Amino acid sequence: MRGHSGGITGRVVLAATALAIISPSRPLPAQEPSPDTTRLAPSLQAALAQASGADRLPVIIHYETLLPAGQEHPPSVPLLRRRAEAALAPLDSMLVTDTGQGIDVQERLWIVPAAVADADPAAIASLAAQPRVRRIYLDQRIRAVLEPSAVIVAAPTYTSTAMQIIGADVVWERGVTGEGVTVAFFDSGVDGTNAMVASRWRGLRTSIRASWFDPFLRASAPQDLVGHGTQVAVASVGGLATGDTLRFPDGTRIVAQNDVDVVTGPAPRAEWIAARVFERFGGTIYTRRSVLLQAFQWALDPDGNPASEDAPDVINNSWGLLPDTDIFDTCNDILYQAIDAAEAAGIAVVFAAGNTGPAPSSVAPPGARDDAALRSLAVGASEGSDQTIGVADFSGRGPSPCGGGVKPEIIAPGIVPEVRGDGPGAARLTGFAVQGTSFSTAQVTGALALMRQVRPAAGPEEAKRLLLDSAADLPPVGPDNDAGYGLLDVPAAVQRANPSFAVGLLQLLTARRSADTVELEIVNRGSLQWPGGVIRMEIQDGASISGDLPAIPPGAGVLMDVAAGSSGALRVTVLDRSGGIVLSRWAYAGPPNNVGGFVLRDGTTEVGGNDFGRFGRIAAPTGFLWQGQELLPAASLFVAGGGRISDGIYTTVLGRSDLKSSPPAAETDWAPLRTRTDVETSRAEFQLDDFEALLPVGVEVAARADVTDREGVGALTVTASIRNLSGNRIADLVPGLFVDWDFAPGETAAWSAELEALVSSPAGSNSPVAVLAADGGPLARAPIPLGSPGAGGFYDPGTGVLVEEFSEQQKLDLATGTSPDGLPGFGTASDQAQMISLGPVDLGAGQVADVRFWLLVADSVEAAADRLAELRAEPIEPPGGQRDAFAIEPPFPNPLRIGEGMIVFPYSVPESAAGSEVLFEVYDVAGRRLVRQRIALPAAGAPPPVTWNGLLEGGREAASGAYLYVFRLGDHVRSGRIMIVR
Repeated sequence: MRGHSGGITGRVVLAATALAIISPSRPLPAQEPSPDTTRLAPSLQAALAQASGADRLPVIIHYETLLPAGQEHPPSVPLLRRRAEAALAPLDSMLVTDTGQGIDVQERLWIVPAAVADADPAAIASLAAQPRVRRIYLDQRIRAVLEPSAVIVAAPTYTSTAMQIIGADVVWERGVTGEGVTVAFFDSGVDGTNAMVASRWRGLRTSIRASWFDPFLRASAPQDLVGHGTQVAVASVGGLATGDTLRFPDGTRIVAQNDVDVVTGPAPRAEWIAARVFERFGGTIYTRRSVLLQAFQWALDPDGNPASEDAPDVINNSWGLLPDTDIFDTCNDILYQAIDAAEAAGIAVVFAAGNTGPAPSSVAPPGARDDAALRSLAVGASEGSDQTIGVADFSGRGPSPCGGGVKPEIIAPGIVPEVRGDGPGAARLTGFAVQGTSFSTAQVTGALALMRQVRPAAGPEEAKRLLLDSAADLPPVGPDNDAGYGLLDVPAAVQRANPSFAVGLLQLLTARRSADTVELEIVNRGSLQWPGGVIRMEIQDGASISGDLPAIPPGAGVLMDVAAGSSGALRVTVLDRSGGIVLSRWAYAGPPNNVGGFVLRDGTTEVGGNDFGRFGRIAAPTGFLWQGQELLPAASLFVAGGGRISDGIYTTVLGRSDLKSSPPAAETDWAPLRTRTDVETSRAEFQLDDFEALLPVGVEVAARADVTDREGVGALTVTASIRNLSGNRIADLVPGLFVDWDFAPGETAAWSAELEALVSSPAGSNSPVAVLAADGGPLARAPIPLGSPGAGGFYDPGTGVLVEEFSEQQKLDLATGTSPDGLPGFGTASDQAQMISLGPVDLGAGQVADVRFWLLVADSVEAAADRLAELRAEPIEPPGGQRDAFAIEPPFPNPLRIGEGMIVFPYSVPESAAGSEVLFEVYDVAGRRLVRQRIALPAAGAPPPVTWNGLLEGGREAASGAYLYVFRLGDHVRSGRIMIVR
């Protein structure tokens, strides 16, 4: 690949489609006919109405396909190239005329006969008048929808529950794993280092060009700056390689003993390739029509050699476009011709139905197209399990807004576990599940890979029909516009595709734990009776149990209880009468799951937390465990400022007795950036912001939690770098920490002037003591009356803030040092928490403040004091190398009046970037790049300043209005907005 020197950023010119040299002797057209404005897409017409004669607009010129008689079918890549060359001949003629000087061709496409170009209004009018021009599109940014519909609590399991619902795990032991099949993901990219997919990227054994397409950043290896594409790939082809490790939120670890041991996608042995077709721009996800066309063209011939067979078998598109007839015609767009070309070449294409339900005709394009050949097959999402399966409320519905056809055609589970990379050869479950039709689509794509494995000769439509014909119908009977043909059923589809698999197929369906047993259910998902055999159960780090397993008819199951003690993992193996393994799975039955939870350990000290900025049992299986004593139900970071407070403090009981086992994401203003969470044995780093809060302060927090066990003192150090993202100065920013200690006989809290800390001591006992301290003199410290437990564990009315409501104003008053008098139960509540805060800090827009807090447990106040002094003497280490990062700060002045100076754009780069370069660009609201500067970074010292005086090439003044500025450092992008006035 190579780039181009002008036009819109994000385009790539493929070498095989470079502009041909035009002979000057070619005859010129005698007369240009009148332009046909019906050939101009609506958004292009709108852009032309505002453009001046000298403006160049990014366009795609789509020509009619020439179909000479006797041509081969399906079309090969060489044929598509020849057709495109012939179809674009009128463009060649125009380029040698005066009108042709108004066109700058960036790329010639051959998957469809089209050219990507920048053209002025006069040239566009001439193009529209050419008889063989089919349509001209504005190649604008098109907003896409990638976000999951929700992120929810996940039940941890070694094999995804979604795989059990669709029965994919049933066929793996029979060798149906997708091996030999290639899946392509068109998405935000894929993190090629994630252990769930790393070993099966095709680029490990063949050229990178044939395995990774990145028209935006041109990165040399697969990566994902958004995270969506990685999770989609994990949900489709995810599976650990033999010897890789999976870690659970509670600390449990297992090592995969074979390649289908730890699996999250239906096709765990399929290879994958990927194209980054989406990028963030000003906070939104976008693509371009030209980028999507390039990606489909790349997929037809990834290595640029038509003689090699390297096209994928399936293309997964877990995305949708926002319906807007002026920008993308749901029923008739040039993109559909590229999709049809891919399917004609033998590639199955699948789309998400969108998280846009439940209204009729809410299915998202491109999957919304009504197409009898299933070339725009749309996948919806199911929810529930066993007998409760139904269509998820968010799943896009039909009928198709085009021809009224059934949409979606099929559904699959919409909830899959979130899995992150955990270093080389390791992955970990976060405790979250992601939800959306994106992940349902990924499962159907994986199932199509299985179809191609067991029936290699099946074309795209035949493979899709196999899935639809074998789907489990949901009420009402027959295809409908909620569930389509029904729920994906992998065993039934495999058996229909290849009768040799029509046997008894066993599945380990459930695993439930009581105090000392695990309940297992083995079911037969096959079409014939399983004749019986032997079952062996091996408890992790424990005993092995064996016994006979009786014959199981089709659709039936066998329940059994296994004495498993306290272990969280159990391997179940079933052998037939000849000793052959027909099922081998891990069953997980550990402690309750926790959202984003982690447990940090050092010596006898364990502290649980999560990436919502919370600690304690509300965040993880363990609160603050010290020498076998459990002391911390909850703690939470908070930030106040501007008359607002953002926190993760629980607020109400509302008659509940289960307050301190509430969902870990409940009642919090913080939203974690989960791709930024990194957990080690005794250290966790995470990043969160409060922009999901009802009244956000407007801050981002990069935090680190460190656990140490020294001199008989257990300590949790919480270090936070708080960045002001509000865009305005916060003159009274107050960070703090809320802590709810719990001692068995109750506790009292008092301020220690010597320690400058709050000390909690158990009632009627001398040991242990707990300490809450801050780095520096606190602004405020306060006991918080939570309430007094009454009968049945419920808090009695009138005894504390939790019984009624712990209001935002009350929390703000406590945090900022206002007198807490008047809080319910202030003097009498037997259950109290503590709060400590620092500041106030005057924080300008974009500026950062570092703070530090400690929670300690010790046998005595003296031991805690000595250890606290040591911790306070340690220098602050900002989380995640906050100061050594690629960052931008608010530019000034903003707005800029042209002729009155220039805008300065402050930025910082990590030391590792020395000797490289930063790219600075400015775009108008239409996405046109107006300014590009390359800044060479010195080997040492501060980076050179970046400024702009508001002038364009030739000294022209930029028009008044809003502009987007972008900094690029390698694969990293930072952006913001500026205003120009005249």
